[in-house]
Amino acid sequence: MPALKALREPFGISAVGLRVGQGVTGREVEMARTSRTQWRALSRRTVVIRSLACAAGAAASLAPVQEASAKMAQKAVEYQDTPKGDQECSNCSLFQEPNACTLVDGEISPKGWCKFWVKKAG
Repeated sequence: MPALKALREPFGISAVGLRVGQGVTGREVEMARTSRTQWRALSRRTVVIRSLACAAGAAASLAPVQEASAKMAQKAVEYQDTPKGDQECSNCSLFQEPNACTLVDGEISPKGWCKFWVKKAG
């Protein structure tokens, strides 16, 4: 038992909560020592670095998402300077007075049309 006394933890309690020398085998003591060694690998530096990384990730995921501000090219939306029947930019909900659109890039004619035309409410 003298070898087991050397492995004794403070206050005679091992890392797994067993009293060394009271029916505890050398294998159990070795497992307790391994467990304690693995716990020590989690240093204060590791905890701080991981906490900062988690905080940065949380801040990035909770940051307000900016809407895409890129507009589409006139060719991509099949824009034309003439209306298609009664559908024209001036009565589209996406049209912005006097000559702009929320989706289409460039100058837009109030009498124009594109495939994203949506009737104005009202």
